Amino acid sequence: MSQKIIYLRVSKQDLDNDKTEQQVLEDQLPPILKKFNLKESECLILKEKGSAYKIDKIKGRTEFLSMLDMCFNAKTTTINDLFLSNYVKDSNIELYVFDSNRLMRNIEFGMLFAILRSLFNIKLFSVNQNNLNIEETDLIGQRMSKYLMGTVDSYLAEGYSQNISDHTKKATKNINGITISRDGNKWKRPRQDHTSH
Repeated sequence: MSQKIIYLRVSKQDLDNDKTEQQVLEDQLPPILKKFNLKESECLILKEKGSAYKIDKIKGRTEFLSMLDMCFNAKTTTINDLFLSNYVKDSNIELYVFDSNRLMRNIEFGMLFAILRSLFNIKLFSVNQNNLNIEETDLIGQRMSKYLMGTVDSYLAEGYSQNISDHTKKATKNINGITISRDGNKWKRPRQDHTSH
C-alpha cells in the first residue's frame, strides 16, 4: 500500500486577499481530496507558510524538508548514491499538491525535484496539472516531453514570482524598517479580525 502525502503551502501573496493562513491552506485541501478521491484520515497532511521562490528561505520550510526526507531519504542519500543506484527506488509514496508550483518556483530545483521523483519512483498528483509522472514504460521521447513540460512549468512559476518581486520593489521603499508605497502611504496587509467567526 502506498503512503499518501498531501503538501499544502501558502505564501505572502496568497495572504493578500484578506484570508488567514489557515483559510488559504484549507482552500487547497478539498479540491485535492475530491479530484483524487482521497480520505483525509488516510493521508499525511503537511502544511506550511513559506517561499517556494527564494531558495535561501528554504531552510525555514520545515514541512517541505521533512517531505524531501520521506521521499528521497534526503538526510543520508548522497550524490554518489544517485550515480551508483545505491538507494531504494520503489518508495510507494504518492505526493498530492494543489499545484506543482506549491513545491518549488525555481527552474533548476524544479527540474531536480522532477528527476529525483523519477529516480525514486515518487508519484506526484496535482489538481492543476496532469500527467506529471515518468513511467518505466515511457519511451525516450515521452520521457523527454515530460521533462520539457516540467521545465516550462518551472520557468513560468519562477517568472511569475520574479515579476511579483520586481513590481513590489518598484512600488515600495523601506525607510527605517517601515515599508511605504512610492506615494508615501504605509504598506501593510489589511488588519484581520481573528476573534469573530
